[in-house]
Amino acid sequence: MRTADVLWTLILFSFISKGRTNMPPYFSPYVPGTDRGNMQHLAIREDTPVGTVVYTLHGSDPEGQTVYYGIEGDIGREHFTVDRLSGTVTLKEAFDRELGAEHDVVVTIEDSTPANKVRQSSKIFVTDTNDETPVFKNLPYRVQIPENSPVGTFVVRVSAEDRDLGLAGTVHYRIQESEGSSNFSIDTVRGVITLATTLDYEKKTSYQVTVMARDEGGFYRDQKVYRNSTAVVDVEVLDQQDMDPVFYGQPYRVNITEDTPVGSSIAVVSAVDGDRGTPNDIQYSVTCDAGPLFDIDPHTGVIRVNQSLDRDDPTIGDVLTLDVKAMEIGPGAGLDICTHASVTVRLLDVNDDSPTFYEGEVPQAVFNTSIPEDAEGGTYLTQLNIVIMDRDEGNNAVFGIDLLPVVGPEEDIFDVDPKFAANIVHLAVRLKSTASLDREKTSNYTYMVFAHETSTLERHNGSALLVVQLEDVNDCPPVFNSSRLEVSVPEDVGVGETITTVVATDGDEEGTPNSEIRYSIVTGNDDDLFALDETTGVLTWNMPVDYESIDQSDRGAFTLEVQAQDQGQPPLSSTVEVVITVEYLGEQRICDCVSTVAWSTPPPVSHKDVNDNAPACPHLYNFTVTQNVIPGSYVGRVAAVDLDEGDTQRITYELPQNLKNKFAIDQATGGLFVASGPSATFDNEAEGQVYDLVVYANDNGVPPQIGICRVKVKITRAQSTPGNGERPMFTEESVYLTCAGDYVMKVEIAKSGASGNTEGRTLHIGDSTASDCLATENSTHYVLTTRVDECGTTKTIHSGNRVIYSNTVDFIPVPDEDTSNMTALALAMRQYAVVKVVCMYTARGVASTHFSPERDPTIVKVADGEMAYHLDLYPDEQFTTPFKVYPIDVSMGESMYFEVGLDSPDLALIVFAENCWASTSPSGSTANAHWIIRDGCVVDESLQVLPSDQRRFRFTLAAFELLQSNPWVYVYCEVVVCNMTELNSRCHQGCISQATESPPSEDDNFRRKRSDGADGIRSSGEFSRTSLGRWRNTRDSVVRRLHEVARQRRASSANLITLTTPGPISGYLACGKNCGNERETTAMSQVGTERWVLYGTVLVVALMVCITVLISVALIQRRLSNSTR
Repeated sequence: MRTADVLWTLILFSFISKGRTNMPPYFSPYVPGTDRGNMQHLAIREDTPVGTVVYTLHGSDPEGQTVYYGIEGDIGREHFTVDRLSGTVTLKEAFDRELGAEHDVVVTIEDSTPANKVRQSSKIFVTDTNDETPVFKNLPYRVQIPENSPVGTFVVRVSAEDRDLGLAGTVHYRIQESEGSSNFSIDTVRGVITLATTLDYEKKTSYQVTVMARDEGGFYRDQKVYRNSTAVVDVEVLDQQDMDPVFYGQPYRVNITEDTPVGSSIAVVSAVDGDRGTPNDIQYSVTCDAGPLFDIDPHTGVIRVNQSLDRDDPTIGDVLTLDVKAMEIGPGAGLDICTHASVTVRLLDVNDDSPTFYEGEVPQAVFNTSIPEDAEGGTYLTQLNIVIMDRDEGNNAVFGIDLLPVVGPEEDIFDVDPKFAANIVHLAVRLKSTASLDREKTSNYTYMVFAHETSTLERHNGSALLVVQLEDVNDCPPVFNSSRLEVSVPEDVGVGETITTVVATDGDEEGTPNSEIRYSIVTGNDDDLFALDETTGVLTWNMPVDYESIDQSDRGAFTLEVQAQDQGQPPLSSTVEVVITVEYLGEQRICDCVSTVAWSTPPPVSHKDVNDNAPACPHLYNFTVTQNVIPGSYVGRVAAVDLDEGDTQRITYELPQNLKNKFAIDQATGGLFVASGPSATFDNEAEGQVYDLVVYANDNGVPPQIGICRVKVKITRAQSTPGNGERPMFTEESVYLTCAGDYVMKVEIAKSGASGNTEGRTLHIGDSTASDCLATENSTHYVLTTRVDECGTTKTIHSGNRVIYSNTVDFIPVPDEDTSNMTALALAMRQYAVVKVVCMYTARGVASTHFSPERDPTIVKVADGEMAYHLDLYPDEQFTTPFKVYPIDVSMGESMYFEVGLDSPDLALIVFAENCWASTSPSGSTANAHWIIRDGCVVDESLQVLPSDQRRFRFTLAAFELLQSNPWVYVYCEVVVCNMTELNSRCHQGCISQATESPPSEDDNFRRKRSDGADGIRSSGEFSRTSLGRWRNTRDSVVRRLHEVARQRRASSANLITLTTPGPISGYLACGKNCGNERETTAMSQVGTERWVLYGTVLVVALMVCITVLISVALIQRRLSNSTR
């Protein structure tokens, strides 16, 4: 075939030559193993570098012309460049076997004749090199596996492909080392990943396993290389319910104040299911002993206060530990899937406790003790066990102790030790060394032991009553009303009839042998004509009497000496002369004469028609009391009548001594009560037992006539519910008392707190049944109000420091048979008061109120009140209308008119200005102050006292300026309130002299313009002071000036100052009621306005100066530039 081709070519060439035809060129035939020819079967490695000469085209032209080479087609032109003359083929772009292993290209050869261009197809073979990296398929790899899967569990299969051939395309797998990679293993050939260890979701919830795929290596550019790639397998561990809840944010510690309101949130606890992949809901609860004090929201974990807290309660303490339980609710949860956390709550102290009184460990409102009336000064009341405790901490628990008399003489008889304490103190009470006792003058003393905080703003206080009974010593003999008793009786008086009753009283203690009296006839009864009941003192005839048989030398009279002797040791006695006159009634004589009757009349007997009717009761009184009657309860009322004119109103009542241990009677009203002593009980008396009482009714005439009233008191069955006759009482919680600033005492008592019989009774306050003193009532409360000068309110002033108003509250018993004389009966009931109220006002401006009963009280209450004062500034000496708007502008040296007053309805009180000063401080500070009055003495030279009454103090003062930055002057006065009749009080002491002081220095913080306008220095080497107390006696005169102020009137650029008086500060007076926030607001508003005007003016001036400077600088620069040109 090839030979034929050659032959035809030669023939053709010969024919063309002969015909002068130009033959086309041709390629050299392919010779295996050579790189010259027509590129047939060219093998080229895919890693052949670009620019490498990979072949040389070669051919010839029959005519010997120059041939030109080329390459056509997309593949040829893309990958090769051909030199047209040399035929060298250069690799233009490398081949990628993986895209194609065989390619067809067209090479060309031509001579100079374009028509002789020969094209020849050639096949190019691309050989493999290790240029491909294994490629993972099916990405991404994400799998989930339960945490409880066993070892060997299939996880995932990875697969990678390498397109190279042979070993270069064979892939093996391995896991790269990383966190958690040891938990997995892989089949190196198949790429199967399995669990190598167990998993734990709570330790690790996911894994990223890096798998490497690597070929077996191959040559690339004449070097053997290995190619690999990696893929990440994301393994998510599925949670299973195998973990308890977990608290976070621990430890839980919280500090709260003990007064945190109920319902307040104090802390939040948070717990999550330990199985966080599929967590269950959490339910919270409190499971510890402190649980009742707190509760917790079962869903949110918010802990709230559930009950009132008190760190001073020993059952609570100041540190509480709550055990909070978190339990899972949901799939797989159970009661055993829970956990606990501790929450520590520390209660911080607030000043919420007042000093409280205890007897041992028992709270006590009244302490009762006794002391012999002949005890020496300095004797301690050893039977007392008074403990005062304030359960707060630190300064909140520091308190002072005062002993204030409530019932008894005002002078201090007893004293306490110590007078200051903290937290707890065992209080000792002793008789003062200079004191002496007399039970017959004062049988008992009632004190208020007043404990008050000294270092707190709240000034909490507590009080208790101390009742000291004086033990009787037999030092009082029985006493008759008079030394002589005259009685007239008719001669026909029968044997055993009462002649009279002798009555003696003994000042020693009732119900004791010291006051138990026995009567006897000492002389004058030789014939045994008379009998005397030793117990009752009733004198009777012992045998018939005949006027004619009486020795007329005695003028028809018998004289007896009657003795009354007590049963004390030693017994004491006294006697009374009893003169008994027998009245002659006349005698009927029967004569011997027939039918003749003659009357013989003795000489006229002088007879005075004096007080000859004894009081008498209209009937027998029958009363009842229950076996469990309360001591002091009202029984009934005895009312006697005397036929003598006016005597009924003078009747007084008395019980025999032997009955006074069970019963008591009011001498003025006849009100009968159960005695209040310890023996006045009927618990052991038989039901139906009757007490037959004798009540003496004395008309107190001349001579006195004594009648007897008979009373039967029957004992009835004890009642479980308080019955008739029992003393009404109240619980402490039911009584609320307020001492208002307008000097009104207001008592509110809840009816629900009453016990005992209240039927037919009404509450009253004081000693009057006037409508203003009776209680008003609604369905729930009794309400009583009275001013301190009404309803019998009493007043005392203790040690010049406290004004004390006291009164009593009780039921008025209204007997069915008699409603008269209720005011007197109300007075009688005061000793059986349900509540005694005592309002105690501090006489130096700090006021407090205390309430307590007088005897064996049911309730002790403590409250606070304030006395009202005022300090006003007036425009003139008429003192008509004070200034209402502040600040006030006054000229230097101008007169200012001040009034200090007490706003109280009690006309017996007076006010005394002890200290007055001026300051630029609105807080009342005396630092750098100018003193006007000090210790009651005039200090400012311009002060003049003006006429006024005892409840107001008026003075005038020349305006001045304090040389400080503040243009406002504040004036303060400290006042003392006293009783007008207490001549040794601070108000009557006036000026308290002090040592002579040095004159003020020239730089004193004070300036007052002189009236003549001149400036100069005046000095005075001597200062004296005059008592302000004299103004009460010389109200129409001006107190003379007692010293010259040693200071120069310094020149002042301003003629006006502003005087500002602030509101009350810490018990000091500064404007009082007529001054308030509006004054301070007005003052501050004016200050602000003036300052802003000043600031604005300064700012405008500064801007104008700056503008002027800038314009001047600009003009200067312009001139300089012009001159330079």
